[in-house]
Amino acid sequence: MRGPDYDSFVEEFVRAVKNVFLAHCCNGRTSRKPNAFRLLGRYAGRLPSFNDDIQAPPRHPGRVLSGLCITGQPLREQRFLLVGSGAAGVGIGRLLRTALLAEGLTEAEARQRQIFMDSSGLVWEGRSDLEDHKREVALRKDELAAVGLSSPPPDTLEKIILAVHPTVLIGTTGQPGDFTPAAIRAMADHCERPIIFPLSNPTSKASAPPPKPCSTRMAAPWSPRIALRPVRFQGRKHVIGQCNNAFVFSGRRPGVLISEASRVTDSMFLAARVPWRNSSAPIPPATIASIRACVNSAPPAD
Repeated sequence: MRGPDYDSFVEEFVRAVKNVFLAHCCNGRTSRKPNAFRLLGRYAGRLPSFNDDIQAPPRHPGRVLSGLCITGQPLREQRFLLVGSGAAGVGIGRLLRTALLAEGLTEAEARQRQIFMDSSGLVWEGRSDLEDHKREVALRKDELAAVGLSSPPPDTLEKIILAVHPTVLIGTTGQPGDFTPAAIRAMADHCERPIIFPLSNPTSKASAPPPKPCSTRMAAPWSPRIALRPVRFQGRKHVIGQCNNAFVFSGRRPGVLISEASRVTDSMFLAARVPWRNSSAPIPPATIASIRACVNSAPPAD
């Protein structure tokens, strides 16, 4: 089902939910990417709703805050290079932008703290092939020089890293091996302790396995989305933390229903991680048992 028939079906469903259920919360995760951003924008103000593919990554910005606790650097001074500009990449970018604005940055300053790439290179307005959700985050021509880029911009990840000097590298393309050893070395060349998140999954599509970056610079906080075995570096065993959303899924719907929220905002997704910003202690891991207990105590699904 596509086009007007699809939109009509979704509209009928939303009206039915509002009429039948006193408390309700909708998750539009199954929407395909072309529809996901459009439907989220259309219905976010009409009923409490979110899209897991776009807003699923509150744990990822939370991991950034945890990484900054390790490096001792303020969030407002970070520059993010997001490799992958689909639902996940742009969703993470939106949450990070919300966090940067909360730190006191202006919209213009926050834009210059985020650089996006996709399979065709840098996301900027000089390209004619950008989808609507990418135009939202595309760099303008007058912003290229401000972030260290020329026009036309470099065409490889390593060259863009060398030009813009990001401090945080995030990968969501689903393409294996995006983070090459050369790219990781380029991060380490200009940043003493870069933060690196190869978030593509499953394992066969991982942006990079840990041994290569570990052998380059173990000082870098490194957190993939997949479960990986510990690695040894310079005689020490390092446990690779898993940056996975499973540990926060269960709390979203109950939180919205219990609070009787009229809408779901990006600030809500970010709020759960902010208390760790000023803490030097690592975030304690959740357990499957605690997740099940939370789910069992939640209100019935709508």
